[in-house]
Amino acid sequence: MDNENTAAKAFSDLEQAEKQLSALDADFKCREAELKNRLEAKRAELAARYSRLETDFAAREKGLLEEIRALKENDARKSVEYEKLCADLAAAIESKQASESKVSQITIGMMELNARTRSAEAALIEKDTEIAYLKRALEEIRPGALKNAITP
Repeated sequence: MDNENTAAKAFSDLEQAEKQLSALDADFKCREAELKNRLEAKRAELAARYSRLETDFAAREKGLLEEIRALKENDARKSVEYEKLCADLAAAIESKQASESKVSQITIGMMELNARTRSAEAALIEKDTEIAYLKRALEEIRPGALKNAITP
């Protein structure tokens, strides 16, 4: 009988162990399903978050590319303006140099004209002096010439 009791007890222990195992298995399957659900929810959340980040990145990238394009256009426009300003400056410098050359030539011409004018003034003064001298000489000679012309 001891063997039967021991066998019955072992069988009972085995049944109880099977029940516990079955309960643990059910608990495990329940937890596994719960964890799978949580994992799927996290995956969905991460996928949505990744999609938002990807969309945000694409929008930012597009904005930056547009900004780069605008900066390149502005740079090209500024380069054209700079080249035009350089050409205008070169033309202005050339015009200034030509004007300075003309002013220099005119100044030299005026200096030559002033020298001629002074020379002419000096010649006129000299001629005026000669004329005055000749007038005085005529005035001195005239009274005597008139006397001589009256008495023939």
